[in-house]
Amino acid sequence: MLMPREKKILQLLYNANSNFTSKDLANLLGISSRTIKADIKCLRDELKDSGCSIETKTGKGIWIEYDEEGEKYLKHLLFEDEVVPTIALDSRKYYIGLQLIDADDYISMESIADSMYISKGTVVNDVNLLESFFSKRNLKINRKVKYGIKLIGNEKDIRLAKVNIIHKIVAYQGINITSKLQPFFEDVNLKILDNILQTTEEKYEFVLSDASYMDLLVHMSVIIKRIQKGKRVSPNNLDLLEFSGKEEWKIAEFLASMIQEHHKIVLGNGDVAYLALNLIGARLQQIDTTLDFTDINSLRENAPQMLNAWERIVSKVDDMYGEHLSNDITFKNGLFIHLNAMFNRLRNRIHLDNPLKETIKKDLGYEFEVATYMAGLFYAMNNIEFGEDEICDIALYIGASLEREKAKRKIINPKIIVVCGTGMGTSQFVEAKLKLMFPEIKIEKILPVSRVKNYLESNTVDYIISTVPLTLETESVINVSPLLNESDIRHIEKLLSPTKCLNSYTDNTKYNSLFDLINQEILILKASCVSREEAVIMLGEKLHSKGYVDSDFIESVFKREEFAPTSIGNLFAIPHCFAGHVLKQGIALMTLSHPIQWGNEKVQIILMLAVDVKSKDSFKEIFTELSNITKDSDMINTILNADSYLDIINSL
Repeated sequence: MLMPREKKILQLLYNANSNFTSKDLANLLGISSRTIKADIKCLRDELKDSGCSIETKTGKGIWIEYDEEGEKYLKHLLFEDEVVPTIALDSRKYYIGLQLIDADDYISMESIADSMYISKGTVVNDVNLLESFFSKRNLKINRKVKYGIKLIGNEKDIRLAKVNIIHKIVAYQGINITSKLQPFFEDVNLKILDNILQTTEEKYEFVLSDASYMDLLVHMSVIIKRIQKGKRVSPNNLDLLEFSGKEEWKIAEFLASMIQEHHKIVLGNGDVAYLALNLIGARLQQIDTTLDFTDINSLRENAPQMLNAWERIVSKVDDMYGEHLSNDITFKNGLFIHLNAMFNRLRNRIHLDNPLKETIKKDLGYEFEVATYMAGLFYAMNNIEFGEDEICDIALYIGASLEREKAKRKIINPKIIVVCGTGMGTSQFVEAKLKLMFPEIKIEKILPVSRVKNYLESNTVDYIISTVPLTLETESVINVSPLLNESDIRHIEKLLSPTKCLNSYTDNTKYNSLFDLINQEILILKASCVSREEAVIMLGEKLHSKGYVDSDFIESVFKREEFAPTSIGNLFAIPHCFAGHVLKQGIALMTLSHPIQWGNEKVQIILMLAVDVKSKDSFKEIFTELSNITKDSDMINTILNADSYLDIINSL
């Protein structure tokens, strides 16, 4: 992807009759020779393996060389914008946003269009798209006839917006990130800032996550550029008392002193507070998995009300989903520390992208659902609104807790007794099948129901597998059918080996829980809905008319969508409510003749869940199967092409 200035350099080199010096190019484009050199480096990376290359030599200058394929590539790149845009459409508006941020006064739409080689109409459309982006950050685009447009807002919010825009343009992943960022910061040496940040980490003994590290590097660069333009953060924009007693203030002062030393600028108290604000909101990389209880106890002392609210929320989540998160000290304390930093970010409109967001929504669907419910509780208690990125952060903590719980439940070589009530043949069949499927178990005895209690008085076992209905208050009983069908095997495996994936025996039944709840009376195929709202209402009314949900179900589904869209990728959405409103369990399936927009995703398969959250195991299993089905291209095609219920069922 080329920046407009890089494209202009390429055009100049391609059309030139003689070589340029870096000074020649700098004068033509009104920038420094240093920036030209940085752009040339980026262009070389962009042109790699294309059949063309930019050459430089002292005393000779800068020129471009290409073979036949390279010339085709260049013509395609430079002159066929409609086929190969030099800036991706979703990024273009952000480049316009940068021009608004960096402009000292009003700037005309025509000048923006000329600088980016696009039409004025395109600029107008993109500026309209930027309105909501800036308004969420407390900024406003002001329009003035004959003058153009100008960004209005305080300096803190403008800086935060610039960092966020650069993050949207440049992915903070992989190597050579500083070289990708350098073109945005003329006359700022990112390598020096990189060294300053590493020195600071070592001095104060902390490690930032990769994303927070790059964010802070960009924040420092933005501070330098804005101060060079005479733009400073007023101390009135930030509560200095909030920061002055914190460790982050000391770190910010050290960073400020290093920046001043190397870049010959002066950072005021407002600028130092801005640095401290971003340090408080940063994500730390946990090197030692043992939590620092000093930090936790400090937070307990300084924020007792927040702690009490947090514990009430965790308790409500446990009640809703039947989990035991309240018993996991690592979860409670770890997420409590994370939330403290998150609240600081959200209060100050600092947004950190979660690079794993799409993966989490697809692969940790249940955890994401629990986290979304938790976010709703926070909003109800504190009026703090989480975005999808923050909800995904919480989902990871929940996922880690559930994995720890599975590990605790796992028993090595569990001792089992088998209870049968239909004779020796059944007993031998059950025993043989159990040993085949679970060679690690140790079958102590095979008993009739009448002998179980006496046996347990003098013996201990880990599980009882019974082919007859049996309930014992003090023992873990797994009730199965006498022939141990696939569903039974899967249920036993979940209990005996909760950390293992289902084995190949159960692969053919991986969508049982899902399709057991789908039936013909709540099925709509190849519908012509054009919006999320239309699809939700149509499916919700279908469920209501068939007696699956009450009359308030649809409204509750829309409330759930407000917290985070239920699109999960690969054309799927799973609209549902948090709890209640379900009269009988079922899943309504709708396919669409054409995809519709659902949050940030395109959706063509909709599964509306009328499922009781209290049915913990089946609820989890449904989300596991939903995660699997989004990766099953054959099943996706089958569902999309189906003309009847039987077309889908026969494919299972």
